[in-house]
Amino acid sequence: MTRLDDALTRDIRGVAETLGVALSRNKRKAFCPEHSRGPGKGSPSVSFYVKGGKWKFKCHGCQKSGDNVDLVSWLTDRDVNQSVDWLMGPKLNGLKVVYPEAKEEPEAVPTQLRIAACSSFLAALGEMGEFGFEWLEKERGIRRETASKYRLTDISSGKAEDALGAAIHATSVDTCVKLGLAKRSAHSDKLYCPMGFAYFIAIPYLTDSGSVAHIQFRRVHRGDEKNDGPKYMHIRGAVPIPFNLPSTTAPPLGEDGRGRCFLVEGALDALSLAQIGLCALGIPGVGWLNKNRSESLVERLMGHTRPVVAFDADEAGKKATSRIVDDLAALGADPLSVRWPEGFAGDWCDWFRANKDGGAPEIREPKVQLLETEAWMGDLMREGAQEIVDIASGNKVSNQILTGYSMLDKMLELQPGDMVVVAARPSVGKSHFVLSLLQRMAKRFSKTSLFVSLEMSRPSITKRIAKAEMRLGLDVNKSGTSLAESAKEAARSFDGIPILVDFGRPDLDRVLESCTSGVRKHGVGILAIDYLQLLRTKGRTREQEVAACSRSIKAMSNELLVPVITVVQMNREIEHRANRRPQMSDLRDSGQIEQDADVILFVDRPFAHDMNTSPTDFNVIIAKQRNGTTGSLTMHLPEPFGWLEDREFRFTERQVG
Repeated sequence: MTRLDDALTRDIRGVAETLGVALSRNKRKAFCPEHSRGPGKGSPSVSFYVKGGKWKFKCHGCQKSGDNVDLVSWLTDRDVNQSVDWLMGPKLNGLKVVYPEAKEEPEAVPTQLRIAACSSFLAALGEMGEFGFEWLEKERGIRRETASKYRLTDISSGKAEDALGAAIHATSVDTCVKLGLAKRSAHSDKLYCPMGFAYFIAIPYLTDSGSVAHIQFRRVHRGDEKNDGPKYMHIRGAVPIPFNLPSTTAPPLGEDGRGRCFLVEGALDALSLAQIGLCALGIPGVGWLNKNRSESLVERLMGHTRPVVAFDADEAGKKATSRIVDDLAALGADPLSVRWPEGFAGDWCDWFRANKDGGAPEIREPKVQLLETEAWMGDLMREGAQEIVDIASGNKVSNQILTGYSMLDKMLELQPGDMVVVAARPSVGKSHFVLSLLQRMAKRFSKTSLFVSLEMSRPSITKRIAKAEMRLGLDVNKSGTSLAESAKEAARSFDGIPILVDFGRPDLDRVLESCTSGVRKHGVGILAIDYLQLLRTKGRTREQEVAACSRSIKAMSNELLVPVITVVQMNREIEHRANRRPQMSDLRDSGQIEQDADVILFVDRPFAHDMNTSPTDFNVIIAKQRNGTTGSLTMHLPEPFGWLEDREFRFTERQVG
């Protein structure tokens, strides 16, 4: 079995829950993360099933569907390979949740049988009652003559049984059960129509010849009826065509002599546009218009009609609009899109009810399709400004990765994908500073990290972290009993701490592979390499070799979207400088490091070269920071030894004589 096959056969309900999707109580369905209001507020619209031994999902609201890989790609914006890596990664390993037995997807009903069942069912329902006409006009702005023209009708308990009988007579019991027009009672073999337990408006999806290819049901509550159950229902199986397909044969022409066809969410929105003389297709959900259906639509329009993507004004609609415009443009359709006014978040029915004069939102030409690596500065400005406001108001969590050191976190805005250089002369405390960061982040935030130790051997790093945790200097003055207790406490403190240490060869390719594997297999969220100049790769000169290593580390941090802390040695120039103030030109062997780094930190222990300073001072200079300002701070290094701590300022009142 390949990795892909293994990924596709994992229980999709476990995948969905791990991704934060809320499942129904019986764990057979889920609440769509894109349009559902969630448990207690809406109905679960996502179904799970098995087809050919592989798990599938389908949202009956937005019509999004697919397999495990599609689900991960949709909810995490990963590509296929990254989604498979995630499915095979640590988040799903060891998942021990028992789910109900899954049902195999029933075979699809042939098109002719589907049309026969739907047409017979709709015809038997007869004319719509007065309540349905009144509701459509009052709540959705759809006039009586429009509803009648497009053959909308209603369904209730009395009509439901007659309609089901007609559909069974035209096809078979098996066909009606597969389409969801009929269900078998759990306690007997009696058949019933599930739409007969409430009041629904039946909306037919007509073919060019006027046959009914599909029926959508809109639930309407009358009087004191209980307000539960899904708002919309479709008969089972993939929705074969959009609503109002025949309108595309002769759409109204624009000023350029070409037709305009509005693509909107749902049948009622399409009706609201059709009744003012526009060509509009009701897309059954934003996830329905996939690549194959988009190609079929473009082929039908044949270049004489421009599609106008006019989805709802909510966030899901705006997101889908951007995607569909790009997809249609890639197919050569020359699409337009609707730009809704600021502050409006409804649909077309809402718009026309609020704008009785019939005014329409702006229709605009799409921007030239950008590559994934491109963005307009104006868009970046809007995103950045809004993000600052959202974070300040508490509506969004910052992407900043915290170290757990309060003063450092105030000055250093560490971001995913940053390359952070920690530089100093030998024996100043670079490695100790990095290890202090990793242990603080692990203990306070459970942040998993990988420390690639190219300089220190396993015995060296073992002794260093033990002495730091036990607060021991070079001279061990504690008694044997006291040391034993300290050792036990240190072991307890680090039991299960999520810091992985790599002692492998300093080959660049091996180190990059180890880092990538750590992120994908163990969920590593921060990487540290100690130190850069020990890495080896092919290069004509030492400077070229170091430059290649620096560029590769920066590329890796961007690809994995995790910070990479890279320890770097500085040259001797700093020792000949009067104030010993470090400069970025002091980075040894290559100027490429300075260019690649997002953050450069110089660390220094002044006592090492000036006995008049405090032995507990540990200085950190932020010499470069793309996402913030530069500056410096002093941390506390406990005596005789220990992990770095925040500097505590103690103020005493002046004595008054």
